[in-house]
This record gives sequence, C-alpha cells and structure tokens, in this order.
Amino acid sequence: MIWSVVQDFCPGGNMQDKKHYLASLFFNWFIRINIHTQVQDNLGGYFITWRKRINQLPFDKIFFGYGEYFFRLLHYAQKNKLSIVEIPACYTVRKVGSSKSNFIKMLFTYTSAALKLKTNLESKINSYYCLQFKDL
Repeated sequence: MIWSVVQDFCPGGNMQDKKHYLASLFFNWFIRINIHTQVQDNLGGYFITWRKRINQLPFDKIFFGYGEYFFRLLHYAQKNKLSIVEIPACYTVRKVGSSKSNFIKMLFTYTSAALKLKTNLESKINSYYCLQFKDL
C-alpha cells in the first residue's frame, strides 16, 4: 500500500450532518468530473504515505492555499501512478463549539482551484495533440 486516504464516501464511511454530506457529495462530483480523480472524497485532507513517495510530487504545485491542496495532491499522486487506498471515516456532529471555516469563501476558493487545475490539464492535452498533428 503506497497511499492511505481517510474518506467518508467510500463504503463504511459516513457523515452525520446531512446538509454538509450532500454539499460535500455534490462538490466531490464536480471535482471528479473536472480533474478526473478516481477518489470518492477529494476533500478529506488526511493521508499517510512514505516520504520517498511524496517527494516524487511537485510540492510547489500542491501545497498552498487552505484545504484545496488535498485534491491537487490526489491529482498529482494519481498522475504519478501512485496507488491510492481509501479508508472509511465517520464524521460526527460537533458536540461543543462551531467550525471557524467560512464555507461560502471555501466554495469559491475550491471551485477556482479545481477550474485552474482543469484548465492546466486541458492546455497540456491540447498542446500534446497540436504537437501530434504537426508531426503528420
């Protein structure tokens, strides 16, 4: 096993807050469609790996911002053909306190990051095909 990723959408995982669950589910679909990850939960944030494996990845293209680093990490791990194993997690509703996260701001930040990653992917694909046609 090279990567272990803690997930709430894989079999055995769940989230008690149904509004949060549905919002997260829909946004994960958006991410999977746009950046083509094969992972169920692109927002989880928890992972375990060997140092030599993570050192293969472009840190400067992944680790910046807030939580959106995680779907960039998954994208580059998948692109580098690293195996990803999803481990179920169960998230309960907070008993004390409240989240400090601004979910509206995160929605815009994460959407922007996903679309930027998608744009970079599409430009690389288009460049590749342009080079192929020039060779004909």
